[in-house]
Amino acid sequence: ASALQGALQLASAAGSTVNGSQSISYLEIDGHGHDSSRGIYVGYRNNVKIHHCTIKDFDRSGVYVDASQTTYPDLFITGFELYDNNIISCSRRDGAGGGYPGSVRLRGTDGAKIYGNTFDDRARARGSNGNTFQIHRNKRLKTYNNTFYRNDHEVRSDGSVREWNFFWEEWNYRGDSE
Repeated sequence: ASALQGALQLASAAGSTVNGSQSISYLEIDGHGHDSSRGIYVGYRNNVKIHHCTIKDFDRSGVYVDASQTTYPDLFITGFELYDNNIISCSRRDGAGGGYPGSVRLRGTDGAKIYGNTFDDRARARGSNGNTFQIHRNKRLKTYNNTFYRNDHEVRSDGSVREWNFFWEEWNYRGDSE
């Protein structure tokens, strides 16, 4: 599947957002040992809530929310909430600049809320765990009461490569986030 497809998809055509008013809840979604790329993909949908789920063992992202930052720089998804979930081992690092994976990847949201979740990015070998949050072009993002687990360091076992692995990496920040 393409990098934008997930095991579950809520996707509308690019170019404008639609009012999805949808909820994904009380599911366990398993990427089967990192064979699957993404758990949940939300594209161009407003008012989507993901809660009380366990999302685990995906290769690139547990949750990917997208309104393209390059094609539609002033288009934003609104009303997105991610709360009370367990997101486990859903981000792989391919080396410096390796595709910007994140257990949660947000591109182009306005007013998204991420709270009460547990993120655990410790399962892969040292140097292979990606970022917990990979965030591009968001504004008014509210993140609180989450628990994060990562290895103490992400240097490859031979000590040769130091990776850029973060709990949180944010690009093209649009302001008023907490």
